[in-house]
Amino acid sequence: MFHQVFACLDVQGFYVNNDFYPREFAIVNECKSGAQNIDTRLNIKDMCYEDQLTCRFLTNNFHGLTLRPKDPTDCLNIYEAMQCILKYQQETATEKKPYYGIKNDMLKRILHEFGIPHLCLESIGCPSHKILEQSFNQKLECDWHKNKNLNGCKQYICALRKCNNLWKWIEENSWI
Repeated sequence: MFHQVFACLDVQGFYVNNDFYPREFAIVNECKSGAQNIDTRLNIKDMCYEDQLTCRFLTNNFHGLTLRPKDPTDCLNIYEAMQCILKYQQETATEKKPYYGIKNDMLKRILHEFGIPHLCLESIGCPSHKILEQSFNQKLECDWHKNKNLNGCKQYICALRKCNNLWKWIEENSWI
């Protein structure tokens, strides 16, 4: 199964009204390593109190991303992001390697909704992100997280770093 993955893909985002809104996605393989911001187009003032707390918790304690980017001109909307992901799959995947490797339940739902082929890596024994982080000790981060993590002592979750760890795990296990 490892041999069928052409790239790893991950997202970070927010839950509002029991829906997931991606805010950042990343793709990593042997040829590409990059992240893209997504404008959720959400306004925290329009949310119920519980959703406001959830969004603030995720920003302050998990991924560090703000609900809306400071510069929305540098961002895609969710449909543009999914078109980029689909286009990269169409241009890069092969008959022997047709799948994005993922380890994210919300991303699994989104990819299924858009009909994008993917392989859930936990189904083939991929360990938790925490174990991958400890195993590979990768410092790779998107530019936004690099700047954010320099300003404080907390290391926030970065989709690019997660993808890089997943790709390293696939490379290490591809001989199996």
